[in-house]
Amino acid sequence: MAEAAGGIVGTSVRRKEDRRLLTGAGRYVADLALPGMLHAAFVRCPHAHARIRALDAAPALALPGVAAVVDGATAFARLGPLPSFLWKVPGPVIREVVQPIVKVETEPLLAVDRARFAGEAVAVVLAESRYLAEDAAERVAVDYEPLAAVADVETARRPDAPLVHPEWGDNLAVHVRVAAGDVAGAFARAACVVRRRFTVQRLTGIPLETRGVLARPEPDGGLTVWSSTQTAHALRDVIAQQTRLDPARIRVIAPDVGGGFGIKALVYPEEVLIAWLALEHGRPVQWLEDRHEHFLSAIHSRDQQHAIELALAADGTILGLRDHFTIDMGAYNPLGLVQPYNSAAHLIGPYRVPAVEVEAAGYVTNKTPLAPYRGAGRPEAVFAMDRALDCAARELGLDPAELRRRNLVTAAEMPYDVGILYRDGQPLVYDSGDYPACLEQALRLVDYDAVRREQPALRARGIYRGVGLSAYVEGTGIGPFEGGRVAIDAAGHVWVFTGACSQGQGHETTFAQVAADQLRVGLDQVSVVTGDTAGIERGWGTLASRSAAVAGTAIAGAAQDVGQRLRELAADLLEASPADLELHAGTVRVVGTPSRAATFAQLVAGAGPTPPAPLPIREGGEDGPLPQAPLPLREGGAPASATPAPPFLHREGGPGGLGGPGGLGHHAPEHAPLLEATRYFEPPTVTYANAVHAAVVDVDVETGAVALRSYVVVHDCGRVINPLIVDGQVVGGVAQGIGGALLEELCYDANGQLLTASLMDYLVPTCEEMPPFLLGHVESPSPRNPLGLKGLGEGGAISPPAAIANAVEDALRPFGIEVTATPLTPERVRALLDAAASPPGAPR
Repeated sequence: MAEAAGGIVGTSVRRKEDRRLLTGAGRYVADLALPGMLHAAFVRCPHAHARIRALDAAPALALPGVAAVVDGATAFARLGPLPSFLWKVPGPVIREVVQPIVKVETEPLLAVDRARFAGEAVAVVLAESRYLAEDAAERVAVDYEPLAAVADVETARRPDAPLVHPEWGDNLAVHVRVAAGDVAGAFARAACVVRRRFTVQRLTGIPLETRGVLARPEPDGGLTVWSSTQTAHALRDVIAQQTRLDPARIRVIAPDVGGGFGIKALVYPEEVLIAWLALEHGRPVQWLEDRHEHFLSAIHSRDQQHAIELALAADGTILGLRDHFTIDMGAYNPLGLVQPYNSAAHLIGPYRVPAVEVEAAGYVTNKTPLAPYRGAGRPEAVFAMDRALDCAARELGLDPAELRRRNLVTAAEMPYDVGILYRDGQPLVYDSGDYPACLEQALRLVDYDAVRREQPALRARGIYRGVGLSAYVEGTGIGPFEGGRVAIDAAGHVWVFTGACSQGQGHETTFAQVAADQLRVGLDQVSVVTGDTAGIERGWGTLASRSAAVAGTAIAGAAQDVGQRLRELAADLLEASPADLELHAGTVRVVGTPSRAATFAQLVAGAGPTPPAPLPIREGGEDGPLPQAPLPLREGGAPASATPAPPFLHREGGPGGLGGPGGLGHHAPEHAPLLEATRYFEPPTVTYANAVHAAVVDVDVETGAVALRSYVVVHDCGRVINPLIVDGQVVGGVAQGIGGALLEELCYDANGQLLTASLMDYLVPTCEEMPPFLLGHVESPSPRNPLGLKGLGEGGAISPPAAIANAVEDALRPFGIEVTATPLTPERVRALLDAAASPPGAPR
């Protein structure tokens, strides 16, 4: 795709969607209202573990305006359990080579006989208003028999522990071991062995918009669903499977979505139930999650404990690595091996580690289920590795920066084979990058040497300042595929459709840049529609830092096909060879004779129907064949052709209706497309982004408060589409990483009750906690896709806990403290200081 060079890709462009969002014209699920709509409220178990003896809905049904109460037994009988999806079951290569244990539990849509965590839904109430539904839910009488709760991994591992899923015989949900090289030999010849235990706390994503879903039955028996989801096509397919409705009759739309971060990447029971209830009652049904429900029932993440060992030579060269870590999976394990394998595969990071052995074990407990949140197992691994490196540097008498210099993989060593498999079953081979260049740039930007020089004088004045480093490599752009459909309507306007939903990443801009670059048009001539199953036949979704690398590549290919068709049409009209024609500003013109030209509108007016593009079929690959989903829906719910028209939004108008621009979260094309192409890109394996983070902190030894003075990120995401958006994504990720380093923690008591279930107790970063940022970039294009792209979305959140912890420990070196856990709240820092054996004469 050499044509892309020199175009709008790589240019900082303000986001196209921001005017709509900042002026209040965005439309979220909570903004949608339909005539005759019912409202849902869920009855949630107050116990961490309980047997459901009986459920009496009569008091709720006695309230006027209550339409229905559905319990778990009824839902299970009609719909069955929540099916496995996405990466729940490992692919065949991982199963054969790694031989992991991944137990698949039966997760009901509503608890049937037993509730397994406080907040699990046991019934759903439908009523004429949200207020009435909430009141009725409080009247549903449930007779619970409280059972002994498994509140932590240590309890879960005991032979006599209560069983979360009795049919398993124990509480082990997942186990995986990866290894390469002679680990025993590496430790035997090591001059220095570092052994530490590190803990990364349980936390969750806090999107500005909580979850929500609205479902409407269509007159022809079809169904339209609006959901604040990251995976519209997956949701469509699960609803189809559960309701036994033809997927061709289901349209799922992700309108404007106020943040996702992986929290909305799952298909949740509530989404399936609301869709089914709309079909059952023949009326629209809406459910909006409140913040308390979000803490109780939306997925949690992190919660790992690492026992890591690092073997080094006397000069600091890493010889080997061992790590045994556990994960508290909560009551269910929605994505199987993803989180533990991500941690295992990313532990090595950008360093040469010739011998490695990593073992992970995940245990079920009576807590909210755990699944990937921004970083998805990588922040935990990076925290363990970078903390171990700083401990090793101290024991060897080396500066932490120098220790890293001696062990970083260089650009000359690329592609670099780590020696294990990635979770897609392919060899874990770094494709490109210059890790030392990222480190040196970060050291310059943070003024590392100056901070070191100033520390003695500052400490003499009672100012405890420290600098910390962290580096990571992140597998991005995972398959199995993503699609892009590019269409030109009768007015010559370009439309882009993809299954990669947007939750604020700027897809309407970056994808428009990719298409505009290929078609040589301005951004104002391109509109992007994401997350609408009527827009493109198949899709996978936005998660795992994959949208640009996978969807962007598919869009570029589709735009290239459209451009070639335009040249062919213009060749007949202009009586010239296609090779002598070029695209320019919405026209096709003869090279060297710009006056001989035809507009896109003129060309598509004479174009015949576009033949459907063949879809790639996998043959037994790691993720199996592409899903053979039926064709998407047109406006009226009828099956579409192989090249469906863009969605039209002229339905119910007026205040609260769905008509008008942005009514479904998208703008509507005014003309049906006359020329189009669809491409599905299937990456051979992941691309590897990388970065170095550096944090400078001041620690108040009296209060334990940590203040961030500056924060540096030097990032390499391959070819950059829009530097402005890249910087925004990095800073946003760092903000969430700062929360994980200093503030956020989900705390449970011994009975499995969540103690931090509101924003009064669970603290998130604000502008006050944000330091000045300095950002740098290194571009190492990936050879694994034609545009050279790598993923970006999660990177900013991966390293802050490690970099900040290293900085805090550096600041408090005079006190001999060692940081072993996050978050570094003032209370925890003071406890470390109180427990430390200070050197004689050290100031307190």
